[in-house]
Amino acid sequence: MKKYLLTAMLASASLAFGQPEGGGRDRPDLGLDPEQHEQIVKLRDEFQVEAIDLRADLQKLRLTLRQQMRTDKPNMRTINGTVDRIAATRGALEKLRIKQHIEVRALLTPDQRRTFDARPFRHGRDRFQGRRFHGRQRGW
Repeated sequence: MKKYLLTAMLASASLAFGQPEGGGRDRPDLGLDPEQHEQIVKLRDEFQVEAIDLRADLQKLRLTLRQQMRTDKPNMRTINGTVDRIAATRGALEKLRIKQHIEVRALLTPDQRRTFDARPFRHGRDRFQGRRFHGRQRGW
């Protein structure tokens, strides 16, 4: 019952905060021509494929870390190795985000770039500032 209720709550929240096609990233204020729009959509699609893989790797590593920490005799060497792999994967995801941002920016005209740059590049947790659901906190 709890799973059903949680699913219903998340579904209604996603509808309430729904975004237009393209994940809300389309910027009508930039005045993109059709060719630019097509190139940006292509870049976004390529980014998403790579980002999905990295996020999946990150989830698997976090699960591995939790399992390693729950053993009767946790091995700090293997735990530290997993933490290092998590940090490397997060770094790779951040580098990918920045690469995509720069590639999109390179497709813009100088006027479009000024408009694009006027809005700060926000990433990671900053993107969700003030709009987060706070679930059960992890702890002891």
